[in-house]
Amino acid sequence: MGFVWMPLVLLSFIFVEGSVGVPSTLDGPLEPVTVPLDNNFRGKAQDLPETHPLVQRIVEGFEPEQISLSLSTTYDSVWISWITGEFQIGDNITPLDPETVASVVQYGMYEFPITDEATGDSLVYNQLYPFEGLQNYTSGIIHHVCLTGLQPDTLYQYQCGDPSIPAMSDVYYFRTMPVSGPKSYPNRVAVVGDLGLTYNTTSTIDHLMSNHPDLVLLVGDVCYANLYLTNGTGSDCYSCSFSQTPIQETYQPRWDYWGRYMQPLVSKVPIMVVEGNHEIEQQAENQTFVAYSSRFAFPSEESGSSSTFYYSFNAGGIHFIMLGAYISYDKSADQYKWLERDLAYVDREVTPWLVAVWHPPWYSTYKAHYREAECMRAEMEDLLYKYGVDIVFNGHVHAYERSNRVYNYTLDPCGPIYITVGDGGNMEKIAVAHADEAGNCPEPSTTPDVYMGGFCAFNFTSGPAEGKFCWDRQPDYSAYRESSFGHGILEVKNESHALWTWHRNQDMYNIAGDQIYIVRQPDICPIESEYSSGQIGRTQFESHVPLDLVDDFHHLEEYCHNIFAEKQNPNKRKRSKPESKRHNEKKNFSKCPTPSYCFLQNHHLLPSESQVLNHTLVCVGRCSSGTTKSMQKTKEQKLWDDYEELRYKMEMFVATLRSTTERAHKLLNQIPSNSSIQLRDYFTLMHIMCIEKIYEEKGIEFVDILSHTPTDALPLLVPRLHQKLEEFKEAARASKVNSISMSWNINRVQARFMICKYLHDSRMLGLKTMELMVFRF
Repeated sequence: MGFVWMPLVLLSFIFVEGSVGVPSTLDGPLEPVTVPLDNNFRGKAQDLPETHPLVQRIVEGFEPEQISLSLSTTYDSVWISWITGEFQIGDNITPLDPETVASVVQYGMYEFPITDEATGDSLVYNQLYPFEGLQNYTSGIIHHVCLTGLQPDTLYQYQCGDPSIPAMSDVYYFRTMPVSGPKSYPNRVAVVGDLGLTYNTTSTIDHLMSNHPDLVLLVGDVCYANLYLTNGTGSDCYSCSFSQTPIQETYQPRWDYWGRYMQPLVSKVPIMVVEGNHEIEQQAENQTFVAYSSRFAFPSEESGSSSTFYYSFNAGGIHFIMLGAYISYDKSADQYKWLERDLAYVDREVTPWLVAVWHPPWYSTYKAHYREAECMRAEMEDLLYKYGVDIVFNGHVHAYERSNRVYNYTLDPCGPIYITVGDGGNMEKIAVAHADEAGNCPEPSTTPDVYMGGFCAFNFTSGPAEGKFCWDRQPDYSAYRESSFGHGILEVKNESHALWTWHRNQDMYNIAGDQIYIVRQPDICPIESEYSSGQIGRTQFESHVPLDLVDDFHHLEEYCHNIFAEKQNPNKRKRSKPESKRHNEKKNFSKCPTPSYCFLQNHHLLPSESQVLNHTLVCVGRCSSGTTKSMQKTKEQKLWDDYEELRYKMEMFVATLRSTTERAHKLLNQIPSNSSIQLRDYFTLMHIMCIEKIYEEKGIEFVDILSHTPTDALPLLVPRLHQKLEEFKEAARASKVNSISMSWNINRVQARFMICKYLHDSRMLGLKTMELMVFRF
């Protein structure tokens, strides 16, 4: 059996060294502080050897190892990843066949039988070198399985592997994220960067685990396999020790050692990773980042991204944006366009906190990597500022630094707080020198990163450092800096206050090296978004839909509205297309979504995937019902073709959401049998009454309803049709519906309207009614 990772309710005290009380950003800008270097604690920046017990392979055959969790975009989905089989390294390697081992996760709620099962995909990756004498590598079989239909803030148990061999893991446990909302947050989010696998790393992880995080953010530079030759010889400075190699080699087994070491933590707590420069790992045919992209599961597709380098997800009321510094980020790049759309559609009423994460910092005052990512800052900073990003986490610089609120190197009460936590413990050692100290300011031409490319770091044109490349003192935007190993903990308390604590490895577990309350002030820092002007926009749950599909749909929606309006009233003037932003096109199309939809969503009656589906199907359904014949007979043939293509895309997308039906069945089966009106009956009879209403309006007799109901729905409908219909109507009249168990305080009129509407629209798309009903509930 695996260890049960459960948050403990403790009365704990955090002591801030050298401080009385905890300051807040409202006290800022704070005076810059530099903590003197502690020469008594340098840690042990030496990698764990491959003979260390914590990195040994302890499973047999195809039993799972290196088990890890990662999040999808919302609470109801979680990725489980693991590896089976042994890696191979040498001159003659034969990759394993992923088809020989199944990818299966068996799971269920804690203290209930494990009755659910999910399957996924598997792969093998290679690290190959086109140079004689270098050893090639092929991985074990890497498995990724997505669990869906999960409850929020709920403890689950799971096993992974292949039950047919059998080769299943022990039972492990994880807790899902809370539902997104302004008063709903994970208790603690751990943030660490540049981790590596040294003895310092073990100290960092020990301290981190003592804080019982609900989520771990790793801001790049994972295991530093690229500080090694393929024969396993390593160095804390590759270019210093191995300058003559034809390509920067890697020793890929370090990834396996890292996965084994981290399993006790990440098999129970989700870890979200973004790439760093040490993940580049160039190999044959100029391939890069292969290990990084293969070993972790990313919610890229779910968040509308086409890359493992950038994606987004929600954790309660926090929207996280993970960005790639080592892929194109200019305004014409896919990443920039994705970021712009993702930011525009974040609903700050649902996820008030907006946190961005990438590897190289924009605001670091250390000599190491000074202004290295200046081109990225020049391209993206305005966008992050415009949409009110609250906190930015970076790594890369092997030290700790926290900024005041800053924008364009100027103190700004609406700018983000930038926090560098590249002090996880890797063997490149700690960064010590500051660029503002005498003799430390680097030559500008030496600052750009070769892989990132470009040169954008020029002398400052204003402020205390005007005409210079570096300040001659600690810059005003730098609030606190210290050269020590450690990790940070983010505790969001509510929609306005978050407590940030940085823990140093040399301290006791309950001592904080740095601590501050980060306070949001949306009243003085208005946020521009699709929601800021009261417009109906694309919410965080709609990020499940590919972004190009959403954009296509919005344009199609406008055409549909005009044609439908013309058909209903030929003399009525068409609605003109506004010249402003796209969300204005939707302003008068307010039933997409409806207030009832919002009611159900806010009361957590709809899984997130269904919310996406609802929003899109209602609108597309209206297009279908109102314009089909008109389109086929008019010059709008192209529009009809576009609609058919869009409908096909949507139906393909619907197919990926089938697994959410599992959640509905589980919920319905949990309703006590002694309820006056069972929830299952309530939903079923709502379905019947809506069908009755729809077809009565079309002049179809009630006796013909079943002939217009999908065949697979009949077994559920027929037994209840005559038994429960009158009982339900009587109970509804007596307002007894709200006494249903589990306190599902449903507004009967709104719920009925919504179900009727979606049943009607879903029929227009030719989708199965009961499948959509299950999506709703």
